[in-house]
Amino acid sequence: MPALTTSDVKTHLRVFHTQDDTYIGTILLPAARETVERTTGLSVQALERTYTVSDEGDVWIVLPIQPVNTAGTLQMVYTDEDDVVQTVTPEKHWDGERLAVLVDEEYTRPVAINWTTLVGDHYINMLVLQLCARLYADRGDSTGAIEGKAQQMLTAMLKERAIA
Repeated sequence: MPALTTSDVKTHLRVFHTQDDTYIGTILLPAARETVERTTGLSVQALERTYTVSDEGDVWIVLPIQPVNTAGTLQMVYTDEDDVVQTVTPEKHWDGERLAVLVDEEYTRPVAINWTTLVGDHYINMLVLQLCARLYADRGDSTGAIEGKAQQMLTAMLKERAIA
């Protein structure tokens, strides 16, 4: 399933004019994507991701946004004691359906983990579309606090689903 576009959101909202295209494409959809990914840990779009680890010692890190494109790049980057940038392929472990990687204690901190996610499934995209619909209906004049509003609305939506 491809990543959601402004056109997908407009179709879902039944918006047939172009006056709100910029708002939908540059404010509403990105805020909804980010909120859903951060809250669920599930990818809405295929992207190259980076997560930085500062903890010392051997550390297993469950990649925060999944699913991971296992055919794509999965690597760790750090600078060693001689100021040489090192790139290594991490040891992997599947924790259920989530991928965890080992950040070895020998790697000088901070260590950047780089990976690519896959596009989310139909259900995660529907969650984004539903959040977009609620945000669009409640847009008002201010877009400055949309991330906070998106988080509140998504939390309420997920509670509604849990009760149903």
